[in-house]
Amino acid sequence: MVIFFEGYTMILLNAAESRELDRISQEKYQIPSYSLMTRAGEAVGDALVERFSDATPDVLVVVGKGNNGGDGFVAGRRLIQDGFAVRAVLLGRATDLKGDAARAHAEFRASGGNVIEASEESNLEAALVKRPTAVIDAIFGTGLNAEVKDRPRRAIEIVNSFAVPTVAVDIASGVNSDTGAIMGVAIRASLTVTFGFAKFGHVSYPGAGQTGELRIVDIGFAPRAIEEIAPRGRFLERADLQHLLHPRPENSHKGMYG
Repeated sequence: MVIFFEGYTMILLNAAESRELDRISQEKYQIPSYSLMTRAGEAVGDALVERFSDATPDVLVVVGKGNNGGDGFVAGRRLIQDGFAVRAVLLGRATDLKGDAARAHAEFRASGGNVIEASEESNLEAALVKRPTAVIDAIFGTGLNAEVKDRPRRAIEIVNSFAVPTVAVDIASGVNSDTGAIMGVAIRASLTVTFGFAKFGHVSYPGAGQTGELRIVDIGFAPRAIEEIAPRGRFLERADLQHLLHPRPENSHKGMYG
């Protein structure tokens, strides 16, 4: 079940609008990309501790090669600095990481974090053989638009088999952000922490069923950026539509010709 703040009419973004929000905030309003990543990852780590305080003895962060993985490394670093035990499995090689994701990986390592590079299927099975007490899913973000295959697919299957509290970074990996479609397989998240605004995939089934509780956090996007994008998507609760659900009065069909 997806949980929202009552009475709040939420903006919904698609993947292209999410990318534009990032780009405009950084390029036009000079908000450093790594500060956005830092706030995002730290919000994920904090949310795990707040929501699942008993599940922190052995946290597993499963990361992909993009910026979603970078958010995961930041979340892991935050947890280590707060005194929790964290290990990370990277679905690839550290040399594949670029930009902010590479920086987040380096800072995670510098904080004492251990990273297992699962660049092959056999490595993956060995890296995920030990069941953790909680998982941070940082494999794919909102840009996923193809069927999940190979190592990422197997990683998702294994994570789901753990049946432990799982926190998804931005959106449950495997869910299409625009449609809510499951791209072959998807993480079953207990909690999803998304940034700035909700996405269509959070509230559109079947993907909504993979979201768990949805938490929307402000990570410092430029307020004017969302005004420039002017997204049209909205999530409306029953109270927002109540006036449309009232039955029409008797004889209300009579108009100017009544």
